[in-house]
Amino acid sequence: MPSSQADEGKVPFVCTSHRIGYDYGARFGQCTVLRWIPGGTVFLAANHEGFVMVADESPLAKSLGEVEMPEPISIYRFESDYERMTYALRMGWWTGHQVQARGVRREA
Repeated sequence: MPSSQADEGKVPFVCTSHRIGYDYGARFGQCTVLRWIPGGTVFLAANHEGFVMVADESPLAKSLGEVEMPEPISIYRFESDYERMTYALRMGWWTGHQVQARGVRREA
């Protein structure tokens, strides 16, 4: 199995946070659902910026109020799909055995 920064316990990504309404679909194109999480959804995407995971917790932020959760959309950029999926596995967002949802896209 290949070694990665994620395997060594280093932070293998760059993360940015955004406010409710941020259009990550326009930035990354097609976003495929990886997993529904309490309060939101985790999506996968890829483009010239790298391999991307989007954690959109906007539904939770809307119920709590923007003061409690001002930037509920997190964008994680990885250098490889392996590092991205290793991180998803460690976060409990992917089991390694599940089949990714196909044809499920973020609604605009």
